[in-house]
Amino acid sequence: MALFKSLRANILDKKTAARLKERCFLDYQQAINYDETEVTEIARSKLANRARINIDMTFVDAANRTEAYEDERLKCLEARESDSHLQEPQYDGPYKIVKTGENNIFTYIPDEYSKEIFKIGCSYQRDKISKEKAMLIGNSVLQNICADLDVNYHIPAFRFLDESPNEQLLNEKDENNL
Repeated sequence: MALFKSLRANILDKKTAARLKERCFLDYQQAINYDETEVTEIARSKLANRARINIDMTFVDAANRTEAYEDERLKCLEARESDSHLQEPQYDGPYKIVKTGENNIFTYIPDEYSKEIFKIGCSYQRDKISKEKAMLIGNSVLQNICADLDVNYHIPAFRFLDESPNEQLLNEKDENNL
């Protein structure tokens, strides 16, 4: 009986997640195609800030996946085994789940932007690009999203690359106000 309940909960969670992703996508589409009366500046600003969080999470996810992949490759080399069974880090899509206090929200950025950020995260982890170049590209992508959303102020991407651990903790507290 418990197995059935957990299976049912899992199915409901997948359906809920699919609906939330769709809602998130539609909110973004409505915001970039807005009529002055439909989407407020506050709503567009929230979407832009959520996009920044999505960008940061995608970058970190790519770097973590790359690090795990490279660690496994190194283990294979040390054991003089083939690494052909290992898969390169895989992109998992333009949606991210953000925990805000007790709630979870989905964030979305267009797939082409998300893929670009994922590639940057992989390249950064492999030392193929510098922190400065990663930040430049990340900020460029975020500014394109802000322009799409008609948000006319600068929101920096990858702040965590330039901050001390104490500054990161302060910024995480700010993000709970999404």
